Amino acid sequence: MRHASGVRLLACRPASAAALAHARALAWQAVHPAPDTPGRLLALHAGALALLHEQLRLLPASGPTPLSAAPPAESPRLLRPQEAARMEQARRWLLAHAHESISIRRLADELHMSESRLRRSFRQAWGGSPQDFHTRARMALALRHLQAGCRVTKTAWRVGYGQPGNFSQAFTRHFGYPPSQARCLKDCEQILRPRPRPAESAPPSA
Repeated sequence: MRHASGVRLLACRPASAAALAHARALAWQAVHPAPDTPGRLLALHAGALALLHEQLRLLPASGPTPLSAAPPAESPRLLRPQEAARMEQARRWLLAHAHESISIRRLADELHMSESRLRRSFRQAWGGSPQDFHTRARMALALRHLQAGCRVTKTAWRVGYGQPGNFSQAFTRHFGYPPSQARCLKDCEQILRPRPRPAESAPPSA
C-alpha cells in the first residue's frame, strides 16, 4: 500500500517515447515466439526492467506525492516568467534541431546566457538536462523515419549522424533494440491493435 499513490500517479501520466518503444519491443518478442534460451530470457528481463526504469523516471525525485495532498502555494521548481519563457524557447530550439548534432554552447549563445545557467534553469523547468532532452528528441525523430520505411543509413544522416554505426549504437542504447527492428515493431503494433467488431446484422422482422 505504501507505493499505491505512485502507481496511481504513473497511471495518470502519459508514457514517454522510450517507454512505448520498450513496450513495443516486448510485444514484438511476445508475438514472435522463440525457444526459451538463457539469452532470450535475459533479453526479456532486461526489456522489462528498462520499461520499468523509464516509467519510474516520471515520478518526482522526492517520491510519490499523495493524490489527496493539495499542491504547495509556491514550488521551488517554478521559474520567474522571463526565465520560464527562455526555457520554453530552449525546448523549442532543441526540438527544431533534432535533425542535427548540437552543442550546449551554441544553445546558450542563442539565449544569451551562460552554459551553467542554461543547464540549471533547464533542469528546473523540464526535469532533465538539455543534452538528454535533445537526445530523446533526436531518437524520436529517428524512430518516425524508420517506421515510415526509411533505411537505417539514410535515417542516420537525417538526424545528424555521420557514421551509421554510431547512430545504431545510440539508437540501441536509447530504445533497447536495433534500428533495423523499428519497422517490425510498427507492424507488430498494427497486429496487436484491437480491431472493431463487425456490426451484427439486425434480426429479420416478423
